[in-house]
Amino acid sequence: MRKELQPLYDSLDIIPEELRSALRAVLNDYSDLRDLSGERERISTEMAIQFAEMKMHLAGVERENEFLKKENLRLTEQLNLRKKDLFGRSSEKTSGIIRSVLADEVAEDPLSEDLVPVEKVENDSSNCNGLVKRNSECRKDRKKGKRKKDLSGVPKKTEFLLDVDELNRIYGEGNWRIYNWTKYEEYMSIPCTTYLKVTYAPVLSVGLEHCLFRHPYKEKLLQGSLVSASILAEIMYNKFVMGLPLYRQEQDMLRNGILLSRQDMVNWITRFALDLFGPVYDRLVFLLRLCRYNQVDETTLEVIMDGRKAGSKSFMWVHTTNELFDGNPIVVFDYELTRSADHLRDFYLKNSYRGAITSDAYAAYGLLEKESDGDITSTGCFMHCRRRFVNAIIVRDLKTLKPEQIKNLPEYKSQVLIDAIYNADTPLKKLPAQERLERRNTEVRPNVDAFFDYLHSLDLNDPSYSDRLRDAVSYSLNQETRLRMFLEDASIPADNGNCERKLKSYITGRNNWLFSYSLTGAEVMAIIFTLVETAKANQVHPYYYLMYLLKKMPGHMEDTCFDFLDDMMPWSEAYRAYEKISKEETFRNCSDQEPVIFPKTPRKKNQAS
Repeated sequence: MRKELQPLYDSLDIIPEELRSALRAVLNDYSDLRDLSGERERISTEMAIQFAEMKMHLAGVERENEFLKKENLRLTEQLNLRKKDLFGRSSEKTSGIIRSVLADEVAEDPLSEDLVPVEKVENDSSNCNGLVKRNSECRKDRKKGKRKKDLSGVPKKTEFLLDVDELNRIYGEGNWRIYNWTKYEEYMSIPCTTYLKVTYAPVLSVGLEHCLFRHPYKEKLLQGSLVSASILAEIMYNKFVMGLPLYRQEQDMLRNGILLSRQDMVNWITRFALDLFGPVYDRLVFLLRLCRYNQVDETTLEVIMDGRKAGSKSFMWVHTTNELFDGNPIVVFDYELTRSADHLRDFYLKNSYRGAITSDAYAAYGLLEKESDGDITSTGCFMHCRRRFVNAIIVRDLKTLKPEQIKNLPEYKSQVLIDAIYNADTPLKKLPAQERLERRNTEVRPNVDAFFDYLHSLDLNDPSYSDRLRDAVSYSLNQETRLRMFLEDASIPADNGNCERKLKSYITGRNNWLFSYSLTGAEVMAIIFTLVETAKANQVHPYYYLMYLLKKMPGHMEDTCFDFLDDMMPWSEAYRAYEKISKEETFRNCSDQEPVIFPKTPRKKNQAS
């Protein structure tokens, strides 16, 4: 700064000394003030920069805080939903949801009209609908003859608890007689027994030439192998019906002294599923496509060796005949690498399918409907609609609300309206189609109209509404046309629950074995699940059905006419007769073949002899 004022200092020589000293002092003060002002300006600039940086940082922190709040809310909601899945009730009805959410206060919950407080149950021995049920109390509600009906299909073995020598010792010989009998019933179980069956077939020397002929053994499933139809059917049943992984079966057999590796099991299952079950699977797929009303769903499957990066998800699709179908139900599983619409195109469009498909709101079904030029109709699912409202009410903190406040929640009101739809439609499922349609229009349609009228009256901009409630309302309104279709056609169900239920066994098994090793393994899984789930849907035993196919199919592998496949269906008379005979043979050793004859009181002379 002094360099800038140097010319002024140089000009002081022409000024008198007194003024010169005063002016020099002023210039020095001015220079100091300029220096101070510059420093303050620099500090002010730095402060402004720091302030701007702090504002930007604060804005970032606020955004991060907002994100964390939303993430915390999302994770809390997920935790609540997971707790409900693990520990709550599976029911999605309003009363069931309220009971699961208010589990700690359910005894005092006036919303659950079918619940009785613990105190009332203790004081009222005739009430068996409360939270606490005593066996002696609830036995009074059983219908007479129910146990006899329940045990009608169970093989029976009768024993008599009669030790004459012991009774003579206690009461004296000839001093007692049998007045009556007290009957005790209990379930008994014989542990599963795997044994080695050794069969010797004669080798015949025929004629003077002594030509040797080996007597054929037709029951042999695979030459040079220990596999039989019964052991393979049991392995398949344990895995695909009971969800028992092969390594656990291997360990269980080893405990029983049977050394059978899981690799042998895999090889057997793969070979016979593809060779023997493949034609039956194709036949079921063909028959399914002939049905005009089907239901479809899909779920994930992880395949290790599928040529993609680790963790890639594949999909198992399930197609079922309609819940209201009056013919033989069919369940078809089909494995695909992806969830794209290509699977639906291959399964339906390329086979000129015409009909209605009930499913969730996945976009692929809508795309299939558009590409079919009206041949395929995609219908909605009230179960998926209700589930969104269920989730919306589960994540709320209802324990802080009074009963009247809960009743006024949009989530609760929506569920009540959906329950009314189900209460009106469920009793109509067993009616003839025409009568069902008429009663749907008179009894169900008003409830559907009331539900959608209420949703249209809601203001989604209301800040008190949760994101899950907005999602549930938006989903329902977007699907309104498809959700109403069951009112126009008696053969269309209100939801896709029938198809979802067919996936339960698969999901249980998947939770145990976690993945499939190869693409071939996934295809085999689809084939066997198709057979066992179709068998279950037709009320036949999957074990006997698998064993039936393993015994009968080898004799048809050279046939060029496929009419025999009609007898391979689980609803065929040929199979029904086979299952009946097989069960009789299985239970023959542990059931009574003759009428029960009660022992009589032994005579004294007989006792002495």
